[in-house]
Amino acid sequence: MQIAELKVSSYPNCIKYYELDVAIGCNVKCIYCGLANANQKVRCVNIDEVLKQVTNVKGVYLSPNTDAFSKICSDTSHKILEYCLPKGIKFLLITKNIIPKKTIELIAKYPQQITIKVSLARINQELIKYIEPGSASADNRLKTMKSLVDAGLKVQALLMPLYPGIDDDEEKIISLIDKIHETGVRLVKAAYVVIRKGDKPKDKEIINKMLSHTELKNSWDLMTEIQQVQIGEGQIYPFEKRLSFYSMLAKICSERDMKFSACTVLDSALKNITNSDFLICKKLHFLPDLLK
Repeated sequence: MQIAELKVSSYPNCIKYYELDVAIGCNVKCIYCGLANANQKVRCVNIDEVLKQVTNVKGVYLSPNTDAFSKICSDTSHKILEYCLPKGIKFLLITKNIIPKKTIELIAKYPQQITIKVSLARINQELIKYIEPGSASADNRLKTMKSLVDAGLKVQALLMPLYPGIDDDEEKIISLIDKIHETGVRLVKAAYVVIRKGDKPKDKEIINKMLSHTELKNSWDLMTEIQQVQIGEGQIYPFEKRLSFYSMLAKICSERDMKFSACTVLDSALKNITNSDFLICKKLHFLPDLLK
């Protein structure tokens, strides 16, 4: 079994500490994912040695390259949290899956050490199964949000990644925001999908999966702008149209006493915006002011 590796964070615009993957490969299998090892057979890693190293760091992004709470990873993630939280270590947790009750009960004891986000960009279950086949259903993710809030944790809902012409329809977004609001979550962040356009087999596979689905093919036709992203260059919905949507979403959230922010990690063009009618998250560390 491969030994887990603690690394300096590769997400400098988002967090400032370390990252630790609990597995090699990812069984969520998001069709938009351009990570090199995403298609590998999922293999758990040995965390015994790395736990000794973790005690010397301030904070950890738990499993950026595979979902920390997919079925094969949940027990390992719980073990890491159980060992590290009593030592004062902070954690960033992002998931598209169900967080087990025992883990929610654990992290609820350390609310000031936890930044937690649940990703849900759509309610349509057919699309969820096609786009993120190894993820939990929309209903189960909403239940997880509610369980986290009920446990006293502050949670951010991630509307990521949004597909233009599909997920950004005003009626659909209002329905999704209302369902999130019902869970007690009051923090929302959003960003559009970026599809890397290159000659690598992985890039071609991603595009082919879009072209093979009627709705996603129409979405692809709307993605006419090129943007630099962390893992290269990709196509995205035009910037001015993204700004218009973010403004609409901010208004929808504000009407429900919710806070909205756009994300510069997935939408790097926002870094150059100085004035907007919505919050732009340009430098998010653990437990940011937005979560207080």
